[in-house]
Amino acid sequence: MSQSDLTTDNLLYKQQDIEKAFSNGLSDIIRKGFPQIERRANLSVEDFRKEYVEQNKPVVLTGLTDPRTFSLEYFSEKTGETKVFIDLYDTQRTESANITTLTEKIKSSTPDKPVYLQEWWFEKDFPEFFEDFKPADHFADDWGRKVLGCTPYTLWIGSKGSLTPIHEDTWHFNVYTSQLFGKKEWFLFSKEAFLYEKKDGTPDFERLLADPTSLPQSCVLEAGEILFMPHKWWHRTETLEHSASFNMPYITEDIIQPYIKGVLTLPMLLALKPDELKALNPMRYNVTMQRVEMFAHHIGFDPDYVIHAIKNAHEAEKDKEYKKAA
Repeated sequence: MSQSDLTTDNLLYKQQDIEKAFSNGLSDIIRKGFPQIERRANLSVEDFRKEYVEQNKPVVLTGLTDPRTFSLEYFSEKTGETKVFIDLYDTQRTESANITTLTEKIKSSTPDKPVYLQEWWFEKDFPEFFEDFKPADHFADDWGRKVLGCTPYTLWIGSKGSLTPIHEDTWHFNVYTSQLFGKKEWFLFSKEAFLYEKKDGTPDFERLLADPTSLPQSCVLEAGEILFMPHKWWHRTETLEHSASFNMPYITEDIIQPYIKGVLTLPMLLALKPDELKALNPMRYNVTMQRVEMFAHHIGFDPDYVIHAIKNAHEAEKDKEYKKAA
């Protein structure tokens, strides 16, 4: 079955329908009837990679980070004037604001109207963050950094009720997420999970949950805990308290090639299909543009330099033709 067939036939891609199901009790069914994501305290690097990374198995790691440093006030005091886009994933609500305004909005928010700073690529504006936070050594062998020389670290800061609907990440990467403060609930399904349609046209959740390859599971990630999620797993998150988390893609040797292909698709998409992407989904266009801009920054790409070089080459060619004609 081709990738296009999967996106057409697998009803897990129908986010609105899935969200209705979660609101109507699917979350409780998974919490009560299926395993919690396994938790391991002070797990060694060797055992982590052998038992979870190599087995493509999710795990919550505890005892590796100190959660006492972080809070809304931490971000406001350290980087209050930095401009960000709030609710980037919702074109009807996206707005520009600084971090101080963001934290004020979060404090005054209600769960039915949450405020969410999604995938803030903070390194350009807030590199000092790494003076207070060090990613766990378990993820130090990241192949993305080895090959590309950079890793797209992101921060997520949201109020109670902030939601990321179920999805699988487009690129091939394992997820490393460290909860800085607050609580966030995660629901996972394996990358083999497939939601079929019943004869009456409704999603067949019973079949999904009964399928042993779906592996439904969940956890509440608390401050100081780390979640490792294998690549292409389906996931949904909801903040249970005002919270922040640090995310990074964790690339192993076996997925470095598809990961790089995924990275390269972004500028190609913007170059070849910008109008179509914007018409189909303005939110995806905005997110894709931001990701391309930040990758350009990370790899040291200078568009003015490239344009200048092309201009010089063009002028040199014209000068050569002029001299030949003379």
